[in-house]
Amino acid sequence: MKSLGSSFLARLLSFPLTALATFLSTSLFIRVGGPEVYGGVALVGGVFLLFPFSDLGTGAAVVNAVAGSMHGRRHALRVIRSAFRWVFVSAICFTLIGWAGASIFSWRNILSLGHFPASDVDHTVAVCMTLFAATIPLSLGQRILLGLGRNDLVLYSLSTSSLFTLAIAWLLSSGGTSGIELAVSIPAGVLLSQLICFVLGLHTYALPLGLAIFGETGEHREIMRTAAPMLVLLIALPAAIQGQRLIVSWSDVPTALAVYGLAMQIYSPIWSFIAATSGALWPMFAKNRSHSAGKAQVVRQSLAIFFGVGAFAGAGTILFGDAVASLISHGTIHLSVSVVISMGFMLFVQAVQQVPGMYLTDSRGLAFQSLCVVVMTIANLALSVTYTPIYGPWVPFAATALSVMAFQVIPGVARVNTEVGLLTPRRGRLRIGRHHRLEMNRSGKP
Repeated sequence: MKSLGSSFLARLLSFPLTALATFLSTSLFIRVGGPEVYGGVALVGGVFLLFPFSDLGTGAAVVNAVAGSMHGRRHALRVIRSAFRWVFVSAICFTLIGWAGASIFSWRNILSLGHFPASDVDHTVAVCMTLFAATIPLSLGQRILLGLGRNDLVLYSLSTSSLFTLAIAWLLSSGGTSGIELAVSIPAGVLLSQLICFVLGLHTYALPLGLAIFGETGEHREIMRTAAPMLVLLIALPAAIQGQRLIVSWSDVPTALAVYGLAMQIYSPIWSFIAATSGALWPMFAKNRSHSAGKAQVVRQSLAIFFGVGAFAGAGTILFGDAVASLISHGTIHLSVSVVISMGFMLFVQAVQQVPGMYLTDSRGLAFQSLCVVVMTIANLALSVTYTPIYGPWVPFAATALSVMAFQVIPGVARVNTEVGLLTPRRGRLRIGRHHRLEMNRSGKP
């Protein structure tokens, strides 16, 4: 459990610096180019956020291979090399897509940025996509660190992104840049932070760059079994959140989107602490997967911890959410009781879900999770579409909480229970040969 504490501490120490750098960058963009330029910079610079599946799910295979002790380092190296080949192809594809928008079609039309010159938008997006593509192979460094149980190093490394963005934006503005071109500072900052994480990953794993890329592979089939369901998760989960924002925007109430946006602004930093800390569970569970002794106890302890964290975060949101919203908006926007209660309940449910979600990260577990997440996303969006126009912006939070509870937490905990015996001890099992299995009951009789 030590890694949970170090991850939380890393997030706690890096968050104020990251928040300050983000605030200063935003202030710089607005001061140099005005509100319209800032809107364009935020959209173009964050265009890579539309592609959370850029590593094609291969990162999950790398984490499991590095963290697992059953197959050894040689197996992990083959997985890493195979993953590199996959992500290099992905990087080339995203680069080609970026520059196609500067020649075959126009990014300005796709992003509805008609008030900027077409060539400026198209070429800036192309450069941003190229920088983003360069981060895809480098992102395997954070997967190696995560597999080694050094989630704290991942958090420290990636927190430098906002600092690099601020520095690059200042250099560009000092050189006379005041338009949409400032957007390149955002993916450039991400690239530099991923480079740090990549170097740390190779160094911590004592892995020379050449050995990480060149050599024996042969684990493509294993990667596919892990990457395919992980890819479904990477697509479905963001689709649920972004879809809800779109649904709220359809509301006839003018303030609905403002209320939802402000609520998400409060929710996001709280959730970032929970999500960042829970990342330490993945390698811990992966290591324990091959050891039956004490496995159930570790999962029970993790459930108790995140149950408490979720309850604390949810209660704090319910008690102080409206006051914080009023402070941020200078008293112009208030969050109703239904909004803060549903948001607090969502935080609680999602915190608890981190435990089965991080335990079920082997190929079979991810396949199970992918089915659950698809059903959850459909139910979530269906509830939001049906009831948001009637009851308002609290519905997406309640819909997320209910659908995650029904289609992720309950099935996930049940699945974990069948594997480790959370509620009841597992029966002993004796394997004979390759295809035969002898089940033993408590009395020892077959």
